[in-house]
Amino acid sequence: MLNADHTNYIDLQGGGELRMSYNNVDDLQLNGRYTLNSGEMKYSLDIIPLRTFTIQDGSYIEFRGNPYNPRLKITATETIKATVGSGTSVGRVVDFNCGVKLTQTLEKPGIEFIISAPNDVSQQDELNTMSKEERSKIAIAMLASGMYLADGNTSSFSMNSALTSFLNSQINNIAGSAMRSMGLDLGMTVDNSTNASGAIHTDYNFKFSKRLWNNRLSVIVGGRVSTGAQIEGVQNNNNSFFDNVELQYRLNKNSSQYLRGFYDNSTYDWLEGRIGEYGVGFLWRRKLQHFSDILRFKSEKADLPPVDTTYRKRNIEEKKNEKN
Repeated sequence: MLNADHTNYIDLQGGGELRMSYNNVDDLQLNGRYTLNSGEMKYSLDIIPLRTFTIQDGSYIEFRGNPYNPRLKITATETIKATVGSGTSVGRVVDFNCGVKLTQTLEKPGIEFIISAPNDVSQQDELNTMSKEERSKIAIAMLASGMYLADGNTSSFSMNSALTSFLNSQINNIAGSAMRSMGLDLGMTVDNSTNASGAIHTDYNFKFSKRLWNNRLSVIVGGRVSTGAQIEGVQNNNNSFFDNVELQYRLNKNSSQYLRGFYDNSTYDWLEGRIGEYGVGFLWRRKLQHFSDILRFKSEKADLPPVDTTYRKRNIEEKKNEKN
């Protein structure tokens, strides 16, 4: 928890090998790496409303002695839809991955705001030509306003875009307050678009998640409700209410084995566009020192090092001498 009312917090799940030691000289020491495979971060700043960032797989926290000041390498992003256009063009809706990257240490973290457009090649090429500082400014503006504020894109601004961004923030605030008592995390966005004849089409996208049985079972359900004029395209051929359902069950305590079932009706493929995927799978994360360890399934338990009693005996003798 990062504040008193528990609206800002970081929830991490992962696994790793950590080694803790303690003595009177070095006090408590912790070494090792805790690798993250899931989690979320809810955070808000003075100009940025409360947002939910999903922690990317592969992020980690590394301990190098002091357990209260680990090194961070955490990337957390959120998908934001924004209208992109230039000149007199009407513009198109692009899915941006916008968020933060945390580096350095917990006491003095390095914070970098990041943005990318993985499903739009031309927009990603435009972002690649910018400097890191320029992308950071665009990311902050998008997190604050929900709009893509870049040079040459000001013609696409409209009252409709500003109103949509405001509605998204208010819906998430109200829904978050209502669902917090039930242990649900709910997010919702409103997307407005225009078809060839000029009619307005509105999509209400929602997604909620819940963890059960001491965080062993994770349930994620997402969907879309459309109103207004119909838009031609493949994505409207299937008007399913739920288009994203995922169940993930953790099998062991060190978070290395999972059972997963999923149904995703909005997966983007570079050749076929948006397609549907469903299936079940078994996920097993292992730490290997050699390539041949892939075929080794037995886990060898490491023997604990012998306890060094020399320092303890010397300390007891010194205390006896002080009393004498």
